[in-house]
Amino acid sequence: MSSSTDSLIALLVGGALLFFGSRYYWLVAGGVGFLFGTNLGSAPDGGVITGSALAMGILFGFIAAVASVFITKFALSISGFVMGGILMVRFMEALGWDLGSTFAAFLIGGILGLVLVIVSQEWALIFLSVITGAAIIVNVLVLDPASAQFVYIVLVILGFTVQLFLNRRKS
Repeated sequence: MSSSTDSLIALLVGGALLFFGSRYYWLVAGGVGFLFGTNLGSAPDGGVITGSALAMGILFGFIAAVASVFITKFALSISGFVMGGILMVRFMEALGWDLGSTFAAFLIGGILGLVLVIVSQEWALIFLSVITGAAIIVNVLVLDPASAQFVYIVLVILGFTVQLFLNRRKS
């Protein structure tokens, strides 16, 4: 699998989460499942997304999307936990902090993401999908740190604006 294919897939998932994550909750669950599956499947190959890693991502994404349709609250809670965990690990890495274990950071972030989803599902879904989608897109782009921060902030503002507009039209 080529690097450009990996980047295109990540951009599509990131854009879908950024702009439509709260409206299509199954998309958020499927996107998170896909990313989790590809990360899990690519771990033995040093993070390179192979055909088997892509298949694992598709399988996990499909299972998460279907499950979210049938068990929405549970699936959203799982998605909130996974997104919160991933974001906490990335946040800790960006700050250079070390808890001694990536699992500990993931668990703390996961619990925070879970609580956020339980307290306010719609707002939590908008928040988590926007910041996750923006992070995925910025991660794919090769930018210097200042540009990456600027692009991330612009994407977050744009994502919130689009999702709030879409939610307002839905009501």
